[in-house]
Amino acid sequence: MSKRLGSLGWISLGCCCFFFFFSCTKKYPEQQFLQAERLHSEHRYQEEAELYELMLQHTPQGPEGPRVAFRMAEIYERFLGDKAKGLEVYASIADKWRGSPEAFAALERRAGIYEENEEYPLAVAEYEKLLDRGKSPHDKILYRVASCHLKMKEFHRARTSFFK
Repeated sequence: MSKRLGSLGWISLGCCCFFFFFSCTKKYPEQQFLQAERLHSEHRYQEEAELYELMLQHTPQGPEGPRVAFRMAEIYERFLGDKAKGLEVYASIADKWRGSPEAFAALERRAGIYEENEEYPLAVAEYEKLLDRGKSPHDKILYRVASCHLKMKEFHRARTSFFK
């Protein structure tokens, strides 16, 4: 009889540990986000980016994945001045989480970076991807495409983009 109670005790303890672990892991990403925001407010951007990379390694397919990756790309692009790394991370977001709002924002941001760097053919290609996906503000994207064509002195293409 005491053996049976012992087994039940171990089973109960195992279940408690499982539920405790599960409840902690659900809260864990939010705690990490708070820590990252603290690093951001202290202008410790490299450490913030590294924390986001760790978060992605631990939960690459989790629901926080697109949000974490997008924030990491923003840090590289806007705060660390590493546009190449930002473009790389934005591209991975657009591919990995194709239907997410972050994927559309990542494509839009990639196009914007290319346009800022006067790499208009690359910007047009990114804007075209947004148009193909169909969930972005269509008129705004067409305007950006036409604007890039104008800057490349492709007047006929610009005109057709304006009137699509």
